[in-house]
Amino acid sequence: MSKKGFVALTFDFRGCGKSDGVFKQQSQKMGIDDARAGLEFLLSQNVDRNRVGIMGSSFGGFVAAILMSEFDFVKSLALRVPAVYPDELLDAHVNDIQAYEYIPRKKWLDSVAYKGIAKFKGGLLIIEAGRDEVVHSWIVKNYYNSAIKAGKRRHHLLKGAEHSLRKNPKAFQEANKITVDWFLKTL
Repeated sequence: MSKKGFVALTFDFRGCGKSDGVFKQQSQKMGIDDARAGLEFLLSQNVDRNRVGIMGSSFGGFVAAILMSEFDFVKSLALRVPAVYPDELLDAHVNDIQAYEYIPRKKWLDSVAYKGIAKFKGGLLIIEAGRDEVVHSWIVKNYYNSAIKAGKRRHHLLKGAEHSLRKNPKAFQEANKITVDWFLKTL
């Protein structure tokens, strides 16, 4: 992104990468707070608020969608394999979430993330992995269909890609190129 002239901020949620904290003690709300703090830090720098774009992958996509209710000036959004969680799990710790698979699909579809994306008015790119073993296709499609106010929408399928792109350099490069091209067109 920086090679194309963008100011970019990348961060790790607490307990991930080199950040402080213990990941398994993090709740969904704590991750939302982390992303909000990162965005507020970026906005405190000398950036053009009229040209802000956000890219979120998996849990980061879930969080980015939620923040669209708060940060309505965001012009462009790229979600790669965006996860979703029912609202009743926002206080659950990340390691406890799999114990809640019994929750009916309707509650997953009523997630605050879908409500956030429904308010988004900018350009939306959603990247789906064709062989995603974590985020089901119905989740991705519901993000796309919920973005009723988006000025521009695009859905891209990474054929043959799994949820994580670490072992698939070709899909990783494809996702990055599509994201950069999207931001070049929409910011």
